[in-house]
Amino acid sequence: MSASMIALKTRLSEQDYELIEELSDLNDVLISILSASDYISGYKAGALTMVEIFDRKII
Repeated sequence: MSASMIALKTRLSEQDYELIEELSDLNDVLISILSASDYISGYKAGALTMVEIFDRKII
């Protein structure tokens, strides 16, 4: 647990701290989803680039 989370735990009510933890978990999920989306976009762009290169070499 980070120092800021410990500080929040001591200052907030238990219910408020649980909301902070839930938001942190949701942020982790969002980061994972965005990372996967960026990977897929990069893969598609790379594949399209390869198709363009191979199409030009055949002509």
